[in-house]
Amino acid sequence: MNRVTLKVIKVLIGFFGLYLFTNVIILNDVNNVNENLAMADRILAIANDALSKGNNALDNDNGALNSGNKRMVNDNGEFKYGIHKNGEIQNEIDTNDGNAEIVNRNGEINNETDELNFNKISKKKNGHNELTNSPQTQVTRFVYIPMMRGGSKTLQSIFQKFSHVRNFSYALPLHKKTTLGWPYKIQEQWIKKSLKVTGYDIIAESTVLSDELDKIAPMDAKFITMLRHPYNQFKSIFNHLGIASILNMANDESSLKTFLSNLQNLETQHLSERWNSCLPTNVSLLRNPQSFTLGIYPNRDGDTTSMNMHATEEAFKMLEEKLNVVMIMEYFYESLILLKRKFKWTFKEILHHKRGVRNYQYKTNQNLKLINKHRQYSNIDYKLYKHFNNTFWNTINSEPRESGFFAEVEYFRQIQNEMIDYCEKYGSLNDLEPMVVPRSKWSPKIEVSVAECPIYIYSQLRDMQRRYDQNAPHNIQEENLKRSQAAKDFSFC
Repeated sequence: MNRVTLKVIKVLIGFFGLYLFTNVIILNDVNNVNENLAMADRILAIANDALSKGNNALDNDNGALNSGNKRMVNDNGEFKYGIHKNGEIQNEIDTNDGNAEIVNRNGEINNETDELNFNKISKKKNGHNELTNSPQTQVTRFVYIPMMRGGSKTLQSIFQKFSHVRNFSYALPLHKKTTLGWPYKIQEQWIKKSLKVTGYDIIAESTVLSDELDKIAPMDAKFITMLRHPYNQFKSIFNHLGIASILNMANDESSLKTFLSNLQNLETQHLSERWNSCLPTNVSLLRNPQSFTLGIYPNRDGDTTSMNMHATEEAFKMLEEKLNVVMIMEYFYESLILLKRKFKWTFKEILHHKRGVRNYQYKTNQNLKLINKHRQYSNIDYKLYKHFNNTFWNTINSEPRESGFFAEVEYFRQIQNEMIDYCEKYGSLNDLEPMVVPRSKWSPKIEVSVAECPIYIYSQLRDMQRRYDQNAPHNIQEENLKRSQAAKDFSFC
């Protein structure tokens, strides 16, 4: 490509970048000007970086500029609802705000991705990992605080796989228990005793953040969690628990309207049916559940909404100091790449199969009146989400431009889709050559063999329990039996 051509391309990219910048400013609220400036700056930075790649410049510019663009209108010409980076739900922006529009509606990679100068994923034998993120530098001791209906099943499967493959000490629930005492503060006797003298390496099953957890966690552990927009979480919990059915209502948007119009009375009816036996006094699954799980407890009358702004901000600052990585479910792939970078993991550690995903009639509904109604009951969670959604994007924006964060996100999407396709199509063919992902600027070369597919597709918790029971010496088995008997009559949710 000659210099004249490059100059022409650069001018075109400049105009296109200015066009995107202008549209972002116009289509968004004036209060978000600084954020939009940062987005436009990121778009142009990615494009300029692409120009340095010689003959692949034009392809890279197209892909990079697409990654900053916002697809705001659906196929019917209607504005789409979505969650903006300020934590508010708006009716202009798609929920994939900030993501490249490279994956089509069928989950397939569009042609633009193949032109981003990435090495094509191949399947060949005798591959060799060229590790840049070595096991010695990776974070291997951490605590994950799961949120109910907040992407926890998928993340737990990632962490279970990580622990199972490397034989780390993973905190396992007692016999016939599914949590580590949630929604109560954890106690060591609610966990199977570690087989390591040094204690647990990973704690990732359901619990709440507390001082008691600090006593059980590894000394050098990193603390992480993932938040979900409160209204999206509310809808998912409402469907998951079958609240409409319990209250003899149709499971549709009308039931949400009815429930939110009289939440306090109807919630009491719901709790008396199923949850009164396991929830602490004044704790609600439908009002500020994420704040509660992170240790922000309701006062005596159960009204966390009465917390003043100063107390709320102080609580959030304490959480900022405690939590090393806070991910956002609405930006799941960006969250995984951020985690990968902070933990110095490779792509292989974050490959996964989505778990716990449910479809229901009102899943994508974003009725602003209902959102505002729900905010009245769960306003601490809304403040929590907005606060950490801002810190999430500030952290991403602080990543070096040359590292290509958003290009890495799209590259990982391609690898993820390839792995799912490989395992679902060929998982029963034991002699098939492995899927090989060549080394890139973001990860060493990795391989996924057919034999490994089950650890990506299925939960590893049961196999981990089985291996633990096989390896536990008699004295530890006796100790665990005592713990199980003591906890038998204690109602965890």
